[in-house]
Amino acid sequence: MLEILFVLGTALCFGIADVVTKKSITDAGMYKSAAYGYVILVALILLGALVIGIEVPFPKNVITYLVQIIIGATAVLALFKAFEEGKASILAPLTKLNVLIVLIFGTVILGEKLTGIQFTASVLIVGSAFILSFSDLKNFKLEKGVMYILITIFGWGYYYSFFKTFVAELGAYQAIFLLEIGVATVVILYCILMKKDLSLPPLGDWKYIGARSATLFIGTVLYSVSVNVIGAGVSAAIIAGSPVITAILAYQLLGEKLDNYKYAAIVVMVTGLVLMFLFG
Repeated sequence: MLEILFVLGTALCFGIADVVTKKSITDAGMYKSAAYGYVILVALILLGALVIGIEVPFPKNVITYLVQIIIGATAVLALFKAFEEGKASILAPLTKLNVLIVLIFGTVILGEKLTGIQFTASVLIVGSAFILSFSDLKNFKLEKGVMYILITIFGWGYYYSFFKTFVAELGAYQAIFLLEIGVATVVILYCILMKKDLSLPPLGDWKYIGARSATLFIGTVLYSVSVNVIGAGVSAAIIAGSPVITAILAYQLLGEKLDNYKYAAIVVMVTGLVLMFLFG
């Protein structure tokens, strides 16, 4: 029974990360939040590598590696831009659509078969995403940030579809080490090249910038443990409930209040995600 605590901790961390991302962007700005957040994340990854005592081999295919980190960084930057414009409680659930991109890669490229439950789950996810994406359904007016979040969805779809090939080649933490540090490097370089103000934020802003990096790092570590003790499918199914946590915390900490039908759409999407991972 205690094994479930690892995956519940993961869901909580990921739910918190979305809210503090929005808060850090609101307070410090997109570029400072992204650049300094990834500096902290790199430091945590390096510390973890020292504690574990791992050796990190370089990927055999450099081109594939570079494509992976550039697409991953593009998805992250689009996420920050989306969160700069829109509501975390709406945009965070929409990022989960990347699982459908992964499913498409699996069926079209890898030849995997689509089960009936996966099809049903896909319909639930797409239908609820459609409702969440529009602020005015009658006039087809999109919520703020949705256009950018589409880049994140497709970028993460690619990134996580091929992430497992790096894990198979390098090992789990080694893949996280190389890919996440690579993504961080691209994100930081982009922020520098944009010539935005990257002066050190006030001390009060660091708590939210650091909270995002810490929760993502801890969540990733807990997820790795959870996969080992209760399996990938059950872990992913429980983590799929993180948008509910985000919606609750966004209301409490950010004052984001949605219409009832939007909250219902989030619940429907979470249901589809749980079905996708648990029975797909």
